[in-house]
Amino acid sequence: MRVLFNEPKEFLEELSKEAGNVDRRIVRITWLFRQEKNLPLTHVSLVATARIHDDVVRLEARCGTVMAGCTHDEAGQLDAKAREIESLVQEECRRLGLDVRAGILEDTC
Repeated sequence: MRVLFNEPKEFLEELSKEAGNVDRRIVRITWLFRQEKNLPLTHVSLVATARIHDDVVRLEARCGTVMAGCTHDEAGQLDAKAREIESLVQEECRRLGLDVRAGILEDTC
């Protein structure tokens, strides 16, 4: 089963409650870029996953959307928000004694 969160704080609260049950004490974090069909837009999300018991617990936090040809300032604002979310998740994982690694853990069902 997959448990999905969109809010980093809710995901981190779940990790905090279940830190001792996180499989191999590993949380995987990566960026997800989804191209909008027929539009020059790319949606950017931070994805974090961990296996807790038989469940894959997943955070998919939308950071924003970038339009092809956007200005450096627009891309910079999205990057700053994305890095803030990434830092929050990484710091809390480390505080909980969890190892942060790249990638996405997929549900095997």
